[in-house]
Amino acid sequence: MDEKERKTIKRRVYDSINVLIALGKIKKEQKWLYAEPTDPTVGQEIKLAKMQTISNLEHDLIRKQRTLFTAKRQYQQLKTLKARN
Repeated sequence: MDEKERKTIKRRVYDSINVLIALGKIKKEQKWLYAEPTDPTVGQEIKLAKMQTISNLEHDLIRKQRTLFTAKRQYQQLKTLKARN
């Protein structure tokens, strides 16, 4: 990448940042950029989605534990049956 291309990319990045600042999506203080949440419920939605995911994973784990228990019991029964014959 030559110097001209590098400067073009740098200018486009600055332009994009300025657009985001103008839209109120980010805030710039000195050399630092900060994200500005647009909707205060976004954090709550993320927490709810996380809780639902955890709940779904726990449910799947319980279901798989039951399946494993059933498979182990069937295996033991087959071993017993084979030993009798």
